[in-house]
Amino acid sequence: MKGAASLAFLVHIRELLADKNPQIVYIDGIVIAERPKLGPHFSSMRVPSAVRGHWTDRINLKAKTNEGMDAIGRGEAIAATCHRNSAG
Repeated sequence: MKGAASLAFLVHIRELLADKNPQIVYIDGIVIAERPKLGPHFSSMRVPSAVRGHWTDRINLKAKTNEGMDAIGRGEAIAATCHRNSAG
């Protein structure tokens, strides 16, 4: 849905998974951007407790640059990846 808040999607995903009893081992999120420098902002970027539930200690955020390469490196774009390890 264009213009929808990303937090609304996270809440919806949590509701869909609630009866499935997911077992998250670890989530590693990486934001790739030349600017702004994100490291100083990570404490305010943490996923709100209403969404993360008991996964607080299993979520890690990292920031990387693209070393001046392509649209990300020129500051025209930002990318994000998420890697997860799950039990079972």
